[in-house]
Amino acid sequence: MKRVLLFSVIILFLVACGERNGEKNELIQGILSDEQGKYFVHVYVKRETNINTQQIEEMVDARYEGKTKKLTFAYVDDYRKDANILGINTYPTYVVLDDKGIVLQTSDEEELKKFFQL
Repeated sequence: MKRVLLFSVIILFLVACGERNGEKNELIQGILSDEQGKYFVHVYVKRETNINTQQIEEMVDARYEGKTKKLTFAYVDDYRKDANILGINTYPTYVVLDDKGIVLQTSDEEELKKFFQL
């Protein structure tokens, strides 16, 4: 009886993990860059966070000109499910995608800068 219960718990866990991976893959497919060699940068922020979106836009445009195609800000209040699926719990978090998937996910602006100094 204990084996059946343990087996059932393991199966439920594996099914839940599979669904989670499916959700993550579906989300990523929807926000990929549509051009090879160009990046989409998604910045997940909280509305109450004191962040200067214009400054980030200018930094990304100036520093990474030619490498980025799109910059979006996703407010967690509106995109909580997406943030949870991606495992985001620190803000702001920068998610950089190419045409294949996530190439960088960080809350460290310096790491973002280093990434784009390819």
